[in-house]
Amino acid sequence: MLEKTVLEKTEIEEGGKSKAGQLVCSAAALMLFCGLCPQKAEACENPWTAQSNMQSLAQFIVNDLTNYIIQEESLIDEKLTQEATYEMEKRLWEFDTNIRTGLSDLWQNRWLPAMMDMTRQLSAIQVDQTRAMGSMADAEQMEESINLKQKTQVDALRRYQPNEQVCQVDSMMRSNAPCNAAQGCGPNKAFRMARAMTGGYAKEDELHRGNYLGTPAASGTAVDQLSRWEEYVQFFCDPARGAQGCPAAGTLPGRHVDLAGLLWGDKQTIDMSQPTERRVVSAVQRYLISPSTPDPVPPTAVTTPDGQAELLHRRTMDARFNTIFNVVAQMVSERASGSFIDVSAIRLSAGLPPADTTLPAEGASYRELMEALTRDRFHNPEYIVRMVNAPEEVVREQGAINAIKMQQMNDLYKRLEEMVFMEAAIYADELDHQRPSRGQGSLPQR
Repeated sequence: MLEKTVLEKTEIEEGGKSKAGQLVCSAAALMLFCGLCPQKAEACENPWTAQSNMQSLAQFIVNDLTNYIIQEESLIDEKLTQEATYEMEKRLWEFDTNIRTGLSDLWQNRWLPAMMDMTRQLSAIQVDQTRAMGSMADAEQMEESINLKQKTQVDALRRYQPNEQVCQVDSMMRSNAPCNAAQGCGPNKAFRMARAMTGGYAKEDELHRGNYLGTPAASGTAVDQLSRWEEYVQFFCDPARGAQGCPAAGTLPGRHVDLAGLLWGDKQTIDMSQPTERRVVSAVQRYLISPSTPDPVPPTAVTTPDGQAELLHRRTMDARFNTIFNVVAQMVSERASGSFIDVSAIRLSAGLPPADTTLPAEGASYRELMEALTRDRFHNPEYIVRMVNAPEEVVREQGAINAIKMQQMNDLYKRLEEMVFMEAAIYADELDHQRPSRGQGSLPQR
């Protein structure tokens, strides 16, 4: 725009000068023509005068033309050139000022704040995008961790969630801590009670065998035999089975020799709180192991070698009898009540008669607890149904079965010890019978 204006101004100046030049050239040509062309002399004119007038006229015209040209040049210079230049410069200055002000205002107040805001927003977007991506990564990891934790919790809940089978085992396999009827004692406590009762039965019968004071055997074999007969007639005589010597059956007919019914029947708990049951237990062991007692050794014979030998022999026999009593009494005592645990529901589910599953107030015996754990649980028709499509229950049941197997192996170990003692007692008694007399000391033993 500025270049176009300058070109226009230059063209105007050159046009004015060209026009003035043309006028000067015309005046000079006129003067030359007038001087060269012959003129007809007027009257009263001479050649000199006519020529002088023409020159004066030409000079006058030239002067007027010169003044005109000067005026035109002044006009062009002042009006056109200077004013146009001034006006052009003014317009250019105003344009420059307006442009600078407008552009400055546009830049400072509009573009620059907008670009700064845009830059701030772009930077903030980048930062926020980084934060958002980091948050998404954190959220993804957290979600994976939460899902893994929830899956682990669900798996643990499925693995450790108690079922009926495990609860049955846990409720019966309690510790040896102090217990009561509400909590239950468990098989360990019942087994310890059976051990204590076993030693008591052996000690009780030892009083009869040793003719201790306060027992019928202290007065001799006849008195002890009479006491046992009266007990037999009153409690155990059974005419229906061919028993003689009693007009009517006793209150406990035939139970003094019913060891199989006492130990190996479906009813595996003996109510030891009943005096009749305690009498039956004592009678069964005594009739089986030690049915008779010897006469007491006279006081006068105690100081003699034969009397002393007899007393020592009786003590030897007491040790052997106690070994047998401990084995039999252990089996009987394991059927004694005292665990404060009710397993009647388990045994009923296995199909046993209600009469054989009724328990005393003291709860099941150790042997009935083990029967319920090792046999009756598996006879329940719902046993397999509860573990179908539940592998975790199978795993828990396997753990419970392993614990029960360890308990049974412990019981088997104790039975093996009792068998060893029984074999030792029998072997010792056979050695006594094979001992040679004084005259046969050189003969080999058979």
